[in-house]
Order: sequence, then C-alpha cells, then structure tokens
Amino acid sequence: MTIKQFLKDKVYLIITTAIVLMAITSFLYFIKISPSVIFMVALSVFVVFFSVMSVEFYRRYTYYNEILDMTQVMEEKYLVFDLIENRHFLDAAVMQEIIRLGNYSMNKKVNLYQSSQEEYQNYIELWVHEIKTPLAALKLMDANNNLSNATEELERISYYIDQALYYARSSAVYKDYLIEEVDLKLSVMKTIKQLSNSFIKKDINVNVELEANNVYSDSKWLEFIIKQILINAVQYSEEHGEITIRSRNVDQAIILEVVDNGIGIKPEDLPRVFEQGFTGTSGRVYNQATGMGLYLVKKLSDSLYINVSVSSKEQTIVALRIPKTNSHFKY
Repeated sequence: MTIKQFLKDKVYLIITTAIVLMAITSFLYFIKISPSVIFMVALSVFVVFFSVMSVEFYRRYTYYNEILDMTQVMEEKYLVFDLIENRHFLDAAVMQEIIRLGNYSMNKKVNLYQSSQEEYQNYIELWVHEIKTPLAALKLMDANNNLSNATEELERISYYIDQALYYARSSAVYKDYLIEEVDLKLSVMKTIKQLSNSFIKKDINVNVELEANNVYSDSKWLEFIIKQILINAVQYSEEHGEITIRSRNVDQAIILEVVDNGIGIKPEDLPRVFEQGFTGTSGRVYNQATGMGLYLVKKLSDSLYINVSVSSKEQTIVALRIPKTNSHFKY
C-alpha cells in the first residue's frame, strides 16, 4: 500500500475535514475573533487530523505490506493469516475473521474431496482384485473345455461392472436419476428374474408377499438397490434356504423388507454394516464378500430419500422405507 493509495481511499475524509475547517474559520472570522486565534484553531485541527491520518496510514501500511511480503514467499499462501500477528484495528480484525472462516470452509471441502478420492481409489483396487477371480475361472474353463459354469462367472463379471458403474455415479446421483411413479412389485419381480440362476443354484425358495404398490423413485437405481440386498441374502443363505420379500404401508411411505434365514449378522457387527469395505464375521466366512454391497445401498438410498435399516435375530431383515409421494425431491 502506498501513500497515494491511502489518500485516494480517504479522500472523502479529507474533503469533509477541509469543509469543516473552512466553516469553523469563517464562523470565527464572522464573530470578530482575532486572526491569530483563528490561525491557532486551524493549525490545531490540522495537526490533529494529520496525526490521526499518519497513525492510520502507518498501522495499515505495516499490516498489509507484511501480508504481501509473506504471501510472495509462501507456497501455501492460504496459511498466511496463521502466521500474521493479530492487529487490533477493525479492518484487520474483520479481514482475519473472514479469511479464517473461508479457510475453514475450504479445508472442510478439501478434506471431503480427499476422503472421497481415497474411497474411490480403495474401491477401484478392490474391484480390480475381485474381477480377476471370475476372469481366471473363465480362462481355466476354456483351457479344460469345461464351459458349463461360464454363465455364472459371466454374471459375476457383469455384477462387478454394474457395481463399479453405480459407485462411480453415486456421488452425483441427482444428475442421473429420474424421479417418477414406480410399480414396486414390477421392479421386485424384474430383479428376481435377473437373479434366478443364483436362486436355482442354491435351491433357495423365494416368497413374494407384495401388493401392487406404487412409490416415487428412480426405477433403475431402486432396482439396483433391491438387487444388492437380494445378492447379499443369497450369498449368506445356506442351500435350500428361504427368502421372503414383503411390503406394508406406513404413512406416506411403503416399507419393503427382504427377509432371509441365513447365517445372520453378529450383534457387534450390525452398527457397521453400512461402512465401506466392512465384511464382518459373516464376510470372513464367505470369501466373496467385498463389503461394498450395503455401503452402496446406503449411499444411493440416502440420495433417493429411502431410509434403510438392518436387523438380525432369528432372521436377517433389510428394510427400505420408500416415499409414496414426490414431495421430498427438489426439481
């Protein structure tokens, strides 16, 4: 900051002071006050004004120049206000508070993006590892001319690819979804058909106790959520097991429940089932568990205003509370 810049900024104060000084001297002259007294009054006003302006210029000059000098040599310039001493004039206090709030907001966003990036990187590494297994199995089948199980392995590959695609889009679901009235029973039946081979292979009986209920959601995302839950239910069910899919009306929503009589979830694991990569005791028993299924279910459900919960006692129940109206969604 230069003297010229400072005076330009304070021009309104200089003009005001000059007008006041002229008014005072004119008034004193009009009432016949001695010229020497008028001169002393004018000189006193000028000295006071000059002293105040000098002090104001000095403390701002030192403060702003110190900031500029430090900013020029610092690589992480946003940290400059952590190194500057606190000054007690108003401009500095206000600026420091604004910068502090701005830095806090920026750091919060940076941490959020870093966390999201780390999550995505961890998932991609896990996905690459998981996709290698069915591909290796297909190569072995091809080498042995045994392709009877190829369909199952191809379905696993398709599943992992879909999961990666939905995970990649999960951070911006609102850009991709289309909220409309969805026939819940139709969506469930479609999903069951897609997984029919899995049910047949383990001889699992599927009971469907649904009414023709309509909900408001994105059919594609909703079917993916239901599919993830059913895949988990099949994975943790014994052979000749049973899965029940039922629904009931509550207020302005429909509760969709997927119930299985599989190995269940340990009480200590229940609070963590929606964490990314968490497989728990059951997941360690079944090596195919990636810990991504329920994590994605929770992430996508939150974006679609679907409340998801899990309980496990004699049976494991995953419940989705799906809106029956579109009042939750902003367009």
